[in-house]
Amino acid sequence: MLRTLEHCRELAGGWKLVVMNYLAPEDGWHSLAEKRFDEGLEKAVQQSMARTRQLSPAHLHGDLRPSDLCARRSAHHD
Repeated sequence: MLRTLEHCRELAGGWKLVVMNYLAPEDGWHSLAEKRFDEGLEKAVQQSMARTRQLSPAHLHGDLRPSDLCARRSAHHD
Protein backbone atom coordinates (compact mmCIF):
# COMPACT_ATOMS: atom_id res chain seq x y z
CA MET A 1 0.00 0.00 0.00
CA LEU A 2 1.02 3.62 0.09
CA ARG A 3 3.22 5.47 2.52
CA THR A 4 3.21 8.90 4.17
CA LEU A 5 6.26 11.12 4.46
CA GLU A 6 7.81 10.80 7.90
CA HIS A 7 11.09 12.62 7.34
CA CYS A 8 13.11 14.19 4.54
CA ARG A 9 16.69 15.47 4.82
CA GLU A 10 19.14 16.94 2.31
CA LEU A 11 22.35 14.94 1.91
CA ALA A 12 25.69 15.74 0.32
CA GLY A 13 25.87 15.61 -3.46
CA GLY A 14 22.26 16.68 -4.01
CA TRP A 15 20.77 13.45 -2.62
CA LYS A 16 17.80 13.32 -0.23
CA LEU A 17 17.04 10.88 2.56
CA VAL A 18 13.31 10.13 2.63
CA VAL A 19 11.56 8.08 5.36
CA MET A 20 7.96 7.00 4.75
CA ASN A 21 5.20 5.44 6.90
CA TYR A 22 3.15 2.49 5.66
CA LEU A 23 -0.63 3.02 5.17
CA ALA A 24 -2.13 -0.43 5.56
CA PRO A 25 -5.36 -1.69 3.97
CA GLU A 26 -6.10 -3.38 7.30
CA ASP A 27 -6.39 0.14 8.76
CA GLY A 28 -8.88 1.16 6.06
CA TRP A 29 -6.43 2.82 3.61
CA HIS A 30 -6.94 2.21 -0.12
CA SER A 31 -5.45 3.77 -3.23
CA LEU A 32 -7.75 5.66 -5.58
CA ALA A 33 -6.70 3.21 -8.30
CA GLU A 34 -8.64 0.48 -6.46
CA LYS A 35 -11.93 2.25 -7.33
CA ARG A 36 -13.35 1.82 -3.80
CA PHE A 37 -14.54 5.42 -3.54
CA ASP A 38 -17.48 7.19 -5.10
CA GLU A 39 -17.07 9.03 -8.38
CA GLY A 40 -17.39 12.40 -6.66
CA LEU A 41 -14.20 11.90 -4.65
CA GLU A 42 -12.26 10.57 -7.62
CA LYS A 43 -13.42 13.45 -9.83
CA ALA A 44 -12.54 16.06 -7.17
CA VAL A 45 -9.03 14.60 -6.76
CA GLN A 46 -8.44 14.45 -10.52
CA GLN A 47 -9.58 18.07 -10.93
CA SER A 48 -7.34 19.19 -8.06
CA MET A 49 -4.33 17.40 -9.54
CA ALA A 50 -4.96 18.93 -12.98
CA ARG A 51 -5.34 22.41 -11.53
CA THR A 52 -2.20 22.05 -9.42
CA ARG A 53 -0.22 20.95 -12.49
CA GLN A 54 -1.48 24.03 -14.37
CA LEU A 55 -0.60 26.45 -11.56
CA SER A 56 2.70 24.98 -10.46
CA PRO A 57 4.00 22.13 -12.64
CA ALA A 58 7.49 22.28 -11.13
CA HIS A 59 6.18 21.72 -7.61
CA LEU A 60 4.07 18.61 -8.23
CA HIS A 61 5.80 15.25 -8.23
CA GLY A 62 5.90 13.78 -11.73
CA ASP A 63 4.81 10.33 -10.57
CA LEU A 64 1.60 11.50 -8.91
CA ARG A 65 -1.02 8.98 -10.09
CA PRO A 66 -4.22 7.48 -8.62
CA SER A 67 -2.14 4.51 -7.43
CA ASP A 68 -0.01 7.00 -5.43
CA LEU A 69 -3.02 8.58 -3.70
CA CYS A 70 -4.57 6.99 -0.65
CA ALA A 71 -7.75 7.66 1.32
CA ARG A 72 -9.95 6.06 3.95
CA ARG A 73 -13.41 6.73 5.28
CA SER A 74 -13.70 8.78 8.43
CA ALA A 75 -14.68 6.98 11.64
CA HIS A 76 -17.63 9.40 11.67
CA HIS A 77 -18.92 8.24 8.27
CA ASP A 78 -22.42 6.74 8.28
